[in-house]
Amino acid sequence: MDYPEAPASVSYTIKTKNGFSAIFTMRDTEAKELVNKMSTIEEYWLKTGVTPDIKTYGKPPSNPVEYVEGRNCPNCGNKLVYFEIKTKPGIKHIRCSTQKYDFTTKQTVGCQFTEWAK
Repeated sequence: MDYPEAPASVSYTIKTKNGFSAIFTMRDTEAKELVNKMSTIEEYWLKTGVTPDIKTYGKPPSNPVEYVEGRNCPNCGNKLVYFEIKTKPGIKHIRCSTQKYDFTTKQTVGCQFTEWAK
């Protein structure tokens, strides 16, 4: 059989109540109808124990930010944060919370205050 291409589609990554991962795709000729079907299937899954199988791609989630208590940046007055260098884990250095690395320009931006551990 030859099926026409559906202009509207949605794919879910789900985990069954027994712990199996699956990809579930629905298609329809009308986006409005697809949204109605999505609502129905999501309600059914909630009742039967199917849950979203959430995956992260790319950069792994970062560690929570650890602020330096009782100190502010001497240059700009913002909060200070601890950071570690991957090549020397366990040694905490301090920098301004506004300092970020711009991967496009390969430079740090924001306040440049850094205090290296001794």
